[in-house]
Amino acid sequence: MKAAQIYVFSSGAGTNTSGKIGVYDATTGATIDASRVTGLRGNVSNDFDVNNGKIFATLPLSSVNSEVGVFNATTGSAINSSLFAPAGPWAPGLAATDNAIFFSGGDFVAKIDPLTGNQISGFNGPTLSSTFTKAFWDVETNGDRLYVAGRSQNGSAGSLSAYSATDGHLLSNFSTTSSAYIALSQDGNYLYNSNLVTGKIELFNALTGALITSSLVTTPGVKGLAVFDGALYVSRSDGTIGEYNALTGSVISATLISGLVNPASIVVTVPEVTSFYAMGTLVAGLIVIRGIRFLRFPF
Repeated sequence: MKAAQIYVFSSGAGTNTSGKIGVYDATTGATIDASRVTGLRGNVSNDFDVNNGKIFATLPLSSVNSEVGVFNATTGSAINSSLFAPAGPWAPGLAATDNAIFFSGGDFVAKIDPLTGNQISGFNGPTLSSTFTKAFWDVETNGDRLYVAGRSQNGSAGSLSAYSATDGHLLSNFSTTSSAYIALSQDGNYLYNSNLVTGKIELFNALTGALITSSLVTTPGVKGLAVFDGALYVSRSDGTIGEYNALTGSVISATLISGLVNPASIVVTVPEVTSFYAMGTLVAGLIVIRGIRFLRFPF
């Protein structure tokens, strides 16, 4: 079994095409490929996801509008550079499952077919607060629930809510002063939130919305989050990624990765080589388990 890998979006110089996704060893922090995918929107901290060996990420249509492209997670080559082009997202959030892509930006949330790029009927996505029309968004889903986080452009206000991933109706709201990056435990019971106002990582009961702790981790410049196999990975504005115990918040590695330029969203994956027989031939397959914001909790 191969070691877990961290996929990191960095906005670079902050231009319309300076964004890129790099890949790093989740245990040592060693660089695997610093530029797996390039040419992404870098003038905002866009979200991305990795699922079934594919990277789903946003590319520029203009200085404001974006389109979502699909890339090979191993090679970075484009599979479909224009899967769909939603209208007017400023800094979109994105979460991919086997059957759907959830996309938030501007004042809407859409549910998209990951193969055709068509909007999936029956999902009446929530209309997001007009306060955050120009906002940073993040979305997470466990298949049943959709979590949508947003903050204003200056970071002074935020929202965090849970919706049905089936039809989009509101399930619960979470009390926080700022929210732009979130992480969901593998069992779906716990939700992490990076509060950009306080510089702390909050932990909530994902089902009830109750706050468990407002300061699991305190670190300046907190941004993207990923939870995997007992570890909480945190990207920071100083170009580093730290690793913490996801239960206690204690430091595992304060600077697991350094030298990044404006890192933001993080995804952790485990490439696993499996073998199976097809028509009498041994076939090697690469399975990528979506590890973003996941954790096996012994609670």
